[in-house]
Amino acid sequence: MHSLMILSHIDDNALMDIGAFQAEKEFLRERLNGQCPDVQWRIYYSTLGAYDVVNLLNSEDYEQLMKASRFIQNFHGMKTEIVFATRWEELEGFTNPAVSAGTYCST
Repeated sequence: MHSLMILSHIDDNALMDIGAFQAEKEFLRERLNGQCPDVQWRIYYSTLGAYDVVNLLNSEDYEQLMKASRFIQNFHGMKTEIVFATRWEELEGFTNPAVSAGTYCST
C-alpha cells in the first residue's frame, strides 16, 4: 500500500468565504472518488503550525495516488509539500546492515 502525506498551506483569500471553500472541498472529494476510485482519503486534519492542512491518501495504485495529489495541490492554489509515508510497523523489518552488524560509519 502506497501512502502520501500532503502538507498544505491555504491561501488567506480562500478562507474569505468559508461556505464556498467547503463547497469546493466537497467538489474535490467527489472528483477524487470519481477519477481516482482506488485512492482512500484517510485523513483531513486542520493544524496549528507551519501547515494549515494535513491529508493522508492511501492506494495500491501509484498512478491514481499521484493524480489525486495533483488535484489537492491545485485546490485553491494551495502551497503543498508531498511526503511519502510508511507505517512504522512496515519499517521494523528493515534494518541498516552496518548498524545490525555493530559497525558504524565514522568520519
